[in-house]
Amino acid sequence: MFEPLKNHPLVSRIIQFSHTLDDRMEFHEKSHEVMRSMGELEFLSTVFETNLKDEGFLKRSWSNYEIPFLYVFENNHFYLKFHIFPPVKSGDTQKAANIIHHHNNYILSSYTSFGPGYHTCHFGKEIIEHEDGTAEMTLTKDFFHAKGHINVVESWEPHIVFNMASTTTTLVLWSPDKKLVTDGLRNHPLVKPFKRMILLVIHALNLHKSVGVAPKDVKQYYVQDGKVLSIKEADYFGTYKEQVGDEVTMNYVQAICHFVQQMGYKNDAFISEMLSRDDLPKAWRNWLPFLISDEEIPTLYGKEEINIPKKEIRIEDLRKAFAS
Repeated sequence: MFEPLKNHPLVSRIIQFSHTLDDRMEFHEKSHEVMRSMGELEFLSTVFETNLKDEGFLKRSWSNYEIPFLYVFENNHFYLKFHIFPPVKSGDTQKAANIIHHHNNYILSSYTSFGPGYHTCHFGKEIIEHEDGTAEMTLTKDFFHAKGHINVVESWEPHIVFNMASTTTTLVLWSPDKKLVTDGLRNHPLVKPFKRMILLVIHALNLHKSVGVAPKDVKQYYVQDGKVLSIKEADYFGTYKEQVGDEVTMNYVQAICHFVQQMGYKNDAFISEMLSRDDLPKAWRNWLPFLISDEEIPTLYGKEEINIPKKEIRIEDLRKAFAS
């Protein structure tokens, strides 16, 4: 939960939409114009400083499973974040940044607020799984998600994102596709200790969709030799979740500070106050001075390879696989 900005006029409008609109697609559509206003420097500056004032965020230990982000708001019904996507050093935008995946029962609205954007594809929700590990699905959208554009990924709708030419930031709004009576339990302190046991029961009774949780073995997909192949989400992400530590945190803080500097953020008094803290984490102590000196923060580059056998998905190979 992250609610320090709940009374901000822009955030409070989205909270009100969420409260009054039971149709979650309508909630997203109503929120889009507000999201555009959130992409402005004034709002971003407030978000950045609010995050730095939050002890949990300031002292966060990052992993390579995550995308560098800034919280905007989170409650039991939706959350808003700025996602900061690093480019790859090779500049190869024809390679995928991840594999084909969906977000279970969550609807995603993504507003490209900074940077050039990225190419993306969507796929049909009906997926036929075969025992040999191959799968059948359809390619439904193939387009560039450019700056200023809002894209909606529906619940259970697979999609894929390709590498960016330069740092790209999206403001993302996530919400379950239905309001459920169980929504308030997701972050309840009395429920968390028993979460694993509760999930075992839900999956055993095949109730995951009705209570709004992910299935037991979520699948993701990639193309290889003209075929669509599946991989368990846990197997794909496992190696990235293990990549933690000071170097990862240093890199992620670099990406965040690079983004706000490129946006034109400037508040020397606030940054000086943060730097005066004896307990300021090393990564922030390294990168925050650049926001005073105006020395350019280097671009953080992302991973060139992804965790599949051939280490990459090229857009032309994906198109050929779905054309056959």
